[in-house]
Formats: sequence, C-alpha cells, structure tokens
Amino acid sequence: MEIRQRALLGCAIAVTILLFACGMPQSAVVVSAGPAVSGVLNPAGVAPEGLESVGMYVLWQHDLGQIEGGKEIREVYLAGDNLLVEAGGTLFLFDAAKGFCKGAASLKGILDQAPVMVGNSLYLMCGTWLLDVNPDSGEIRRDLAPRVAATCAPVPYPGSLLLGDATGRVVRFGLETGEHVWLASAEGAVTTPPVVDGKSVYVVGYKAKAVAMTGSEGKDLWTWSPAPPSQLTSGLMFADGRLYVGDNRGFVYCLLAEAGVPVWKYAAGGPVSLAPEFVRGKLLVFPYKSAALCMDPAGPTVLWEHPDAQRLLATGKKGLYLLTRDNCVAYVSLETGEEKWRRPLVKDCAVASDPSRDTFYIYLRSGPIMAIRELP
Repeated sequence: MEIRQRALLGCAIAVTILLFACGMPQSAVVVSAGPAVSGVLNPAGVAPEGLESVGMYVLWQHDLGQIEGGKEIREVYLAGDNLLVEAGGTLFLFDAAKGFCKGAASLKGILDQAPVMVGNSLYLMCGTWLLDVNPDSGEIRRDLAPRVAATCAPVPYPGSLLLGDATGRVVRFGLETGEHVWLASAEGAVTTPPVVDGKSVYVVGYKAKAVAMTGSEGKDLWTWSPAPPSQLTSGLMFADGRLYVGDNRGFVYCLLAEAGVPVWKYAAGGPVSLAPEFVRGKLLVFPYKSAALCMDPAGPTVLWEHPDAQRLLATGKKGLYLLTRDNCVAYVSLETGEEKWRRPLVKDCAVASDPSRDTFYIYLRSGPIMAIRELP
C-alpha cells in the first residue's frame, strides 16, 4: 500500500510540473556568439580579406592625417548625405556615398553635439553658439546665439530647432528670428534628443520624467515617471503611436504616446541607457552588460537574444550589423538572431554610423577612414 501511495504521489508531482511548464511563456531563442574570423577591419589597411564573401565591400577610403598634415580626428558624424570629420578645430565635409571632400568649416571650439541638417543648412553647436553652415562648401553663413548649452543633439521642428540642456530646459529656437519661440521644462537634464511626432514633442528628463508637450507652444500634454526606485535613463523611441523607454533598474516601458499611459514593461536584464531601436516592426533593446533583445513591440515578448551586442550599427536587407563587446562587427539575421559572421576591428578603431542605413564608417584617430557597405 505504501509503495502504491508513493507511486501515485510521484505521478501527481510529475503531472503538476508538466502542467506548470506548459503554462509558462516560451523562452526566447538565445543565439550564441560566433567566433571571430580572419579579415580584421582596419581602415589603415587594404580591403579586408574575404569581405565580399560575406556580402560587403569597401565603398571608399581616405587618410585625413596625410591630407591635412597629421590632424587627429576627434569625432565623426553623419548628417544627411554628409560624413563630417572633426579634426584640429576644423570640420571636414565629405560626401558620405562617394568619399570626396566638399569643403571645411573653421569651428569656434569643439562640437558639443552631433550636427543636424535642416533643408540646405547644416547646424553645428559650439558651446552656446549655433553655426549655420553651407553643406556643399563649409562656408559659415550665420552665427546664431540660442543661449543654450545644449546637452543633446538639436532636433528639427518646422522653422526651428529643439534644444535641451543640463538644467532640464527644452527650448524651441526660431532659425529665422534667432529668438526663443518657447521654453519648457523636462524636470531633469535633457541628455537625449527630443522626439517629434506631428504636432507633439516628447522628451525625457534624465532620472526624472517623460514629458509630452505641444510643438507650437510647448504646453504640457502629460507627464509620466515609473514607480520608485526606478528612474528613466534612456532616450525615447517613437513608433506606431507608442513610446519606448528604459530605466536604471533594467526595465523597458511601452507607453501610449497620446496619453502617456503604460501598456507594458519588461525586465531587460540590465540598466538601459541607449534609446531602443525600431527596425522593420521589431524593437531592439541594448541593456548594459546584458544580452541584447529583439522584441515584439506589441507586447513584452522576446523573439531572440544576442549575448554580447552593445549597439546597432547599420541595417541591411535581411540582417543587422552589430557592434559587440569584444570590439567586433557581427552580422545577424533580423528574423532569427542567428549570427552569420563576425569580423574583429583593429585596436583603437572607432565606428560612425546611422542605424537606418546599410553603411558604416570605421576610423582611427590618426586619420585613416574606411566606408564599408552591404553589396547591392
């Protein structure tokens, strides 16, 4: 009798475990990192070995150090069709696709934020100065004084730029009048660019609140912050009427943009400081020192994970180019997360890119620059 009871008890426990397991959500596919292969990406060398075999080619190559007498590159930016290279107090304007130098602008200091294109003008923030530059020649057309020490890249809004600073101010600065159209507060340092959707502007105050305001007057529409001790630490991503943002405790939140109402939150595994990316209907999240997540933006469902990707470099026809923590460029399938190949970057190499494009630019501070693009 005792043996029979033990057998029945064992069956009951097994059935319970089976039922519990069936009721749990399915785990995401965890894709292991592939080994680094030969063919180091080196902007100072020749075209990397076997690059075309992985669907890439060298678009163009330059050495600014040789051309400009050893000037060291401080930073490289993309703005519109321009690759902008800051070196030795000068901003060199390259055609991003063809690689020829169109001109140069003499700066009033170092660039504090990424430049931005508005129409046929390139705007540069140097301290509290805003320079209006001809993108075809580098000629400085106007010196504007918005009286804002910007702490994030300027964002275009019709006839103006949106600027944020360390005190939490958000300023709409008129490009024709040279005056403030309005001033609002995000209640925390504005370290990430505001997001514009139609007539609304959304901004995050660092470790404070997400704020929605009217673009015309800067009037608050709503504010939202997560429950303590969570604090917002990433920029915003807007897509399909929703906002996505991350916090210092590793949560990613989805909000209805119209009302600031939370739809869902998900524990991403590490603090989130980079704004989520939205690529072809999928949400990408890069937590600090944790696996990168590809999620269904409609709900907190993880489709796949990559163990050591730290940011998105570029988007190809079928996959993503990721910068990994071991200083490699990895190409993964957008649909499955499977890593197709991985190429190491030479020591001290930096990368500039626009995640929405299929090209990225690798460079050394000493001057060599190489543009690498996906084969058509």
